[in-house]
Amino acid sequence: MAKDPEVSNPYHRLIPEDKHLDPAWVKSLSERGEKDVYSSDVALQQIGMPVGGCFAGTVYLSGDGRLWHWDIFNKESYGAAPPDFRWNGRDMKYYWGANYAFPLKADSSFRQEFVIRVNGQEVKLDRTGFQDVRFRGEYPRAIVSFENGVLPVSARLEAFSPFIPLDQDDSGLPLTVMQYTVKNEGSAALDLEVAGLMENAVCVHARDYQSGVIRNQVTEGDGFTGIEYSARSHPDIPQSEAREDVVFEAFEGDVSSRWVGKGKLFEDRPLVFSGAVDTYTPRTEDGREPSREEILLHGLKTGTLTSGPFTIEHRYITTQINGDRDVATCGLSVVVNGETVATANGMNSKRALEQSIDLARYTGQEAHLVIRDEISRWLPHQGNTMGIGVGAIRFTDRPAGQVIRLETLPDFGTMSLALLEQGPAVRASARSGSDEPSREGELGAALVGEVSKKARLAPGGEAVFTFVISWHFPNYSNRDFQDEVVGHYHASRFASSTEVVSYLAAHFERLASQTRTWVDTWYNSSLPYWFLDRTMSNTSTLATTTCHRFEDGRFWGW
Repeated sequence: MAKDPEVSNPYHRLIPEDKHLDPAWVKSLSERGEKDVYSSDVALQQIGMPVGGCFAGTVYLSGDGRLWHWDIFNKESYGAAPPDFRWNGRDMKYYWGANYAFPLKADSSFRQEFVIRVNGQEVKLDRTGFQDVRFRGEYPRAIVSFENGVLPVSARLEAFSPFIPLDQDDSGLPLTVMQYTVKNEGSAALDLEVAGLMENAVCVHARDYQSGVIRNQVTEGDGFTGIEYSARSHPDIPQSEAREDVVFEAFEGDVSSRWVGKGKLFEDRPLVFSGAVDTYTPRTEDGREPSREEILLHGLKTGTLTSGPFTIEHRYITTQINGDRDVATCGLSVVVNGETVATANGMNSKRALEQSIDLARYTGQEAHLVIRDEISRWLPHQGNTMGIGVGAIRFTDRPAGQVIRLETLPDFGTMSLALLEQGPAVRASARSGSDEPSREGELGAALVGEVSKKARLAPGGEAVFTFVISWHFPNYSNRDFQDEVVGHYHASRFASSTEVVSYLAAHFERLASQTRTWVDTWYNSSLPYWFLDRTMSNTSTLATTTCHRFEDGRFWGW
């Protein structure tokens, strides 16, 4: 008797033709349905919708209207993901679904917020200032409503970056528009002020290991008032004022009286060197070449070498260094008051490179040095090098070799916060709480600028406040092109973040109108809302660091 083909075919056993689906549920898939609107605290904290321009990095909008995950600083990260984690007793990599196991919550590496002020009271335009917050995502636009707050007002946020199909230039502007419509819900006239505040975040990653100066400057142009945030290196010391060099450590012979070793790298052997610290390969007792097994086992060892204290008197610390480039785990670090304030790394080079660390901002303070190799390497191909090498260390006022200038770093550039208005009701300050048109501070200082507008609202009256945050970070290098600086296309169109704001102000009505027309056209359909959402949401990948448009116009994605 012949076998039933439906039963003998393994695919029919695994995926039966009759899947016993609920007919009502199947029917609902083709119905128009209702647009999803989110209001729970859990959803508002975990929503992250890209609202920057295409190929311009990643900026997320949270469910309650905050901007977060500012991946615009050319850090070459792998998207928004938590670190490696454990799941059901297993060690898991972050790219194995970490965001599903541990969803990220809205967080920012610098201060940025929007607030409403009425009669001396100030509330944030997020869920801390209003009881009822609702999020409606319709990429590339999001609508967030704020109601039932401590103030007698409600607000509606429309957040977007221009998105115009077939116009890749105007769809790729490095900016986010935050347009608030505020309504007086009370029975009396109301004088209020809506303000945007933002900390200077230029060189936000470099401030952990470099010195320099940040600057907030009030700017004004046709149709906008704002602040430009920038940074620069400290000026060089004139040669006539330079002091004699001081050799801090030559690494000749036994240094155990001046340095303390910790970890397997340094505790298992005497601190005796011949001109340099080298953590690449193990030293054998009989002087022979180490075996492959010894090299592999040595790669698992980590450790630190810490100097005694000294007072910073010269401008630079200079040394020759090679090896890994991860400043968090491998390199020569300067520690002041218990915090790592500057680091030089091997730049993934097997050849020793002379580098100078600028310590201008720490003159007169006590410090110590730490040479660290805290990367455990089981296989030789993990990393381009196998450790760190540090040569003689000098204190000097004359920079030698490769001086790490802010102007060459990935997160060097400009940012802007602006209102698309001018006039007596609009105010901008380089330092929040003052009327200063310009303000400078040391890199790492929390220098917060502010732009605001006042309005008087009758009962039931409304006012519109159109803010924009723009950025310009041209020093983008790509890992797939041997870290060659390939730049950004949008950075070739504009010389600064202020130029980006100026362009938006000059063309705002057209850019906003065409973006809204696209959104309205897409959602004014007979197709189900769930289908429209899921189809369009994939497009948002263009507005993340997954996709890039190089300076020469070439598209690249990973």
